[in-house]
Amino acid sequence: MPAFRKVLLLKSDDVDLIPLRKALRAHAKVTEVDTLADLARLLGKGDYDALFCGWDVAGGTWQDALNEVQRRASELPVVVVARLGGEKQWVEVLGQGAFDMITAPYQIQTVLYLLEHAAASKAARTLSPHFGALNKESSNESANNLPASPS
Repeated sequence: MPAFRKVLLLKSDDVDLIPLRKALRAHAKVTEVDTLADLARLLGKGDYDALFCGWDVAGGTWQDALNEVQRRASELPVVVVARLGGEKQWVEVLGQGAFDMITAPYQIQTVLYLLEHAAASKAARTLSPHFGALNKESSNESANNLPASPS
């Protein structure tokens, strides 16, 4: 892992987060959040690499947490943590814009792999507006350098 990652962990009553918390704390600075209101306050105050949140959280669901992130820090990858889950839930999570979903048991290699890919995704999302502007400029330059079409 190239850097010590910063992770938000939105607590959940329906998921035992102790094993996940242990895996994350061994390799990242974890900031635990109790409610959606707390999450909203923290999103503008720190540069986090990922948000891990349970299926049901205090004051709402993972969808509410995802909506809050999309409003306040759209580049932040959201990983939904579920006690049980299958392909249907995974497709739902991805379809609504979350980065990924993880289910128990939380093997440290899987957690670290997911964290690193989430962080890389965030870095790419953060840079993408710059790349978009560069691509537009280079497309305009290419269009301006084309020979005039014969009439």
